[in-house]
Amino acid sequence: MSAITPIVMPKWGLSMKEGTVNEWLVEEGTEITVGMPPRCRN
Repeated sequence: MSAITPIVMPKWGLSMKEGTVNEWLVEEGTEITVGMPPRCRN
């Protein structure tokens, strides 16, 4: 099992404290990095 990598979600307002990831578009095991462009569904 690999280490957990925290990700920062964009805030939609100053009072936003938490959010929900509805769909993960990166394959399991793919490395994610800061500034990586978002992936879109085809």
